[in-house]
Amino acid sequence: NAYRGGASLGQDTVTASVDAWFRGGPPPRHWTATLPNNYRGGALLGQGTFKKAFSVLNRTDVVLKTRVMHGGARQQTWAEVLYLEFLRGKAGVPKLHGAWQEKRSVYYVVQRLSVPLVENSGPSAAWLKTCRARPREAAVSLIEGVRSFADAGYFDAEHSLDGREFSLGEDGAGVYLIDAPEPLYNSPIRNVVDWALRGMWTDRNATKDGTCVADEDCPRLREHARGERVPGHKRAAREARGWCRNGRCAGIDARAHVYDLATRAW
Repeated sequence: NAYRGGASLGQDTVTASVDAWFRGGPPPRHWTATLPNNYRGGALLGQGTFKKAFSVLNRTDVVLKTRVMHGGARQQTWAEVLYLEFLRGKAGVPKLHGAWQEKRSVYYVVQRLSVPLVENSGPSAAWLKTCRARPREAAVSLIEGVRSFADAGYFDAEHSLDGREFSLGEDGAGVYLIDAPEPLYNSPIRNVVDWALRGMWTDRNATKDGTCVADEDCPRLREHARGERVPGHKRAAREARGWCRNGRCAGIDARAHVYDLATRAW
């Protein structure tokens, strides 16, 4: 199994407990945030295509996340809760404190992060300070954070390792991916996510092997061009752009992120 630990996720108690909660059962016992009254949302901190984040009144260590109000966002937030549980305790994965459901939406409380690695068009001052003070520690933290989700069968196709989607911890230690990546179509975790979400999951970046004559014959990741339009990026890995290698389309796996890490100026 190319994904360390991925094959057993469908059988472990974490998957079973979260799946039971999705279906109306009690929350997992280790969750400490399961009642909305204790985690009232404050100011809007940010909003993307699928999710938005709020501060939590009287708390500086956590944020409250939920979906924006359109259909595709619901499965994205549910899948993020699964991701945070599956990879709990792994490098680069924010801590999930718990969640609850209201009117077909999930609200979840997550570790609050600090400054993104990239701001505007270059490395943030905080990231530069960390790199200069502790260069080895900074590099290891970034690499291990990417390895955590890549080894589990996830791939950051949405953002192509955009430095604005990574953040330092509140204490300036550790590098975290802010939003959950998506599972690759050929990884064990892809089937687990689809099973837990009862077939709701839609893989927006499925890339399958096939015969080919030229690169144009091969499928591309939906967000492959994004890497050419964001700060500090070079082109995406060749297989993400469609690569005909010896008559067959090269598949996408964690190795593409090795290329991505090596070509990010930040």
